[in-house]
Amino acid sequence: MKYKAEIKILQHTGLLDPRSNTVEATLRGLEYDMLDHIRIGKYMMIEVNCENKTLAEKSIRAMCEKLLVNSLMEKYIITFIDDTVETQTTQRTHKATIASFVTHGDGVLVL
Repeated sequence: MKYKAEIKILQHTGLLDPRSNTVEATLRGLEYDMLDHIRIGKYMMIEVNCENKTLAEKSIRAMCEKLLVNSLMEKYIITFIDDTVETQTTQRTHKATIASFVTHGDGVLVL
């Protein structure tokens, strides 16, 4: 069975993050005074063919730990996507936003 998942990767809290600091300073310079904090990360969408969801998650975690994520500096979140709910509009949005995402507090803002 085919399983589709999103992988969101962020640096561990407390590590030096010059990209996020630069974007945060620029947004404040543009007078977005409501901005509290911003963190920049990576976004990936992956599809796997596995017998069940448990095996799919195990396989994706192994991919993250062996190649996709630098566990010394980064953490990741895997979220499975239900194909029956996803629409054409959502698919186009995902294709346009695979490059990166930004977090604000606990939420995720897609660029």
